[in-house]
Amino acid sequence: GLIEYDLNVSFWSDGALKRRWVGIPASARVTFDPTNPWTFPVGTVIVKHFEMDLTEGDPNTRRRLETRLLVRDANGWQGFTFKWNSAETDADLLAGADSEPLTVNLAAGGSVTWQYSYPSRTDCLLCHTNAANFALGLVTRQLNRDFDYGAVIDNQLRTLNHISYFSTDIGTA
Repeated sequence: GLIEYDLNVSFWSDGALKRRWVGIPASARVTFDPTNPWTFPVGTVIVKHFEMDLTEGDPNTRRRLETRLLVRDANGWQGFTFKWNSAETDADLLAGADSEPLTVNLAAGGSVTWQYSYPSRTDCLLCHTNAANFALGLVTRQLNRDFDYGAVIDNQLRTLNHISYFSTDIGTA
């Protein structure tokens, strides 16, 4: 299954709210490194979901925008962007980049409209590069923080270690 996580410092994405998950094959493990990028097994899936409050600070106006997948297969990493339909009931895989005007009502009054961009498959790999080991946020410095898993709040590194996500025991973090 997928495990939700969050980052210490998230990248700015036009003010979008983001949620993230990662999944690895049941018999696979991640190679942990305390200071360098981790190594992920073939079959890893990283998910990032984007939503936007169309009235700033009002979750009742929240709209699903996109869900991105980064998948590691035998040939490397592949990026995929799914754009949610206007009913927010389904998302379609984009064949290429896309954009749409997005208007947000500001809490201080007025509104702002801009072109919200959806990346193409190749756009994903402009940031998720070999030099960064592709999985940008899944590193020790970004995940060494508490996360609310619903039934428990715990340090993410300790949690991943506890469920044997890593190829070696990293201790209590």
